Amino acid sequence: MLWHIGNTTVRTPYRLRLALIALSQSKLRGNLKGKKQEGEFAELLRDNDVLNIKRDSGFEDLGRKWRSALSQLGFIKHPKAIIDSNGADQNLEYDITQNGYRMIRAEEVAAQQECFLRSLVSYRVPSKAETTYKCDQFSPLRFVLDILVRLESLSEGKISFEEMGNFVLRSTPKDDIDSIVSGIISFREDKDKAVSKKVFSRNYLSALLQKEYPRASQKILNTKKHTIRDYSDVNFRYLKSTGLFVSKGNGIAISPQKKDLVSDILKTPFVAIDNDQYFTELWHGAKLPTDNVPFAKKTVQTLQEELKKRGMLIRKKSLVSLGIDELNSLRYGLETELSQIDEEEYAREQSSKWGEIIEYMEDLQKARPQLIPAGDAPIYLEWVIWRAFLAINSLVNKPWESRLFKMDQDFLPVSNAPAGKPDLVFEFDDFVLVVEVTLSASSRQEAMEGEPVRRHIADITEKYQDKEVFGLFIARTVDSNTAETLRMGTWYKKDDTKIALRIVPVRLDLFCQLLRKRSSSKKKLKPDEIKALLMRCLMDSNSDAPTWKAKIDKLVST
Repeated sequence: MLWHIGNTTVRTPYRLRLALIALSQSKLRGNLKGKKQEGEFAELLRDNDVLNIKRDSGFEDLGRKWRSALSQLGFIKHPKAIIDSNGADQNLEYDITQNGYRMIRAEEVAAQQECFLRSLVSYRVPSKAETTYKCDQFSPLRFVLDILVRLESLSEGKISFEEMGNFVLRSTPKDDIDSIVSGIISFREDKDKAVSKKVFSRNYLSALLQKEYPRASQKILNTKKHTIRDYSDVNFRYLKSTGLFVSKGNGIAISPQKKDLVSDILKTPFVAIDNDQYFTELWHGAKLPTDNVPFAKKTVQTLQEELKKRGMLIRKKSLVSLGIDELNSLRYGLETELSQIDEEEYAREQSSKWGEIIEYMEDLQKARPQLIPAGDAPIYLEWVIWRAFLAINSLVNKPWESRLFKMDQDFLPVSNAPAGKPDLVFEFDDFVLVVEVTLSASSRQEAMEGEPVRRHIADITEKYQDKEVFGLFIARTVDSNTAETLRMGTWYKKDDTKIALRIVPVRLDLFCQLLRKRSSSKKKLKPDEIKALLMRCLMDSNSDAPTWKAKIDKLVST
């Protein structure tokens, strides 16, 4: 048996929140049963930039899979729930649950992670919602935490991507934690001794598959290898979405800041629960140690001490009279402060990460990116351009002030900048640069980007009265209709007064080429050179759009 959390179609957990927001504002809330509604749900997700659909019709399967992902995690009600004898919970099938609404209200990543944690503390395999598994009921989250805690006491406290596939998702607690951990440690030792680690890994997995499927054809073996990779990937993503884990090499480990929380979660003995109780707990979201006043106070005090160690002046507030809501609000604030300290360090490191930044930028230009999770290219485009400007290392504004997309505890992007706001805003000593990015192409690009890009840059131009403001539009390809709209460089306010805009459209490959050339030379790229380049490009903006694009290409590439 191979198990996994959720489903492999929706691999970016944080998108579930965007789906919930769209659902909550539509006529489909509590009305997702049937092919017609499934198709309409997929269209709703597409229209709200949650789901990228490349087909012209036949979306029902996509709507069904997203509906399944939301119900499996308890964010909408599962139709297999049993109604109690008092007639409670007779709400519509697939209506949004209490934990679903909690997720909708969660603006910050830390608050969203708490919603995922409440879900996965409750989540069981098998259940009436997960009937494909034939084993005793267990908690995948608790199972992985138990393995990691045991590994920490005997070896390196992490589970690699390969170990997740070879051992963890092929096992359950009934297989005995010590036996699983012993197998992982032996695997590590044998791999370290191998002449070729890649060959060893490939042969090890093939041997496992042949043992389980002795009469399987090569085609079936390849399918099973692919399945194991998919299951490992989705498990890593959903486990990390709880905030309890951090990346460690090519694996995951328990976050040092969350070890007390993990310890408290594991103190509660595991109990199998029946379907009535399961759905009730899943829909409401499990109670957490941080819902308890003494534990919440202890957590706040630990965070205060950590900030003090980092050199921050802490005005300690008396916690004696604070209730749980006030304590958790204080905790969120302290966690944000710690995160910002870490982000400033991350920003400083980027000047030595040009090779990695360019590698991601080049990957985004491929039809099938290798480094970027499937479906996440738009998010990663904002992230990698942000990193490039951090690497120039001359920002006046703070790193978190220059971006509106959200990141997780490993500084990886989890959601785009919200609609109605610019993607990136970089303030330098004598000018401000507003950067808008897109993967859209053809004439649809102008329809999607022409008005929002100009509006966002106009808003920032009004905000910074004492500094020049420039706009930089970066796309894989720049459609001539988009270039024509940006070339005009005007925006009218409600009172019909005109704002003059200075916007330059640049192809992603040429921007990448510029960075590659300068990062490999002794003379690093400076903000004043970026400004001078933009000014030169704008000098030719009176040409027609195709001619202007050609001149920009030449200026950026030389």
